[in-house]
Amino acid sequence: MSNSSKKRVDFIPQLDFVQDLNYLSKLDLTILNGAKDAVSILRDGL
Repeated sequence: MSNSSKKRVDFIPQLDFVQDLNYLSKLDLTILNGAKDAVSILRDGL
């Protein structure tokens, strides 16, 4: 299956996810980059 035929998934974070991410970002800002990368990978279906 080629990359052009893959469908990108919409990501709508739930409130718990946002709150947890905000809490973790106060501990270490690099967590935001890791979370963003992980969500992008999941959205792209890789």
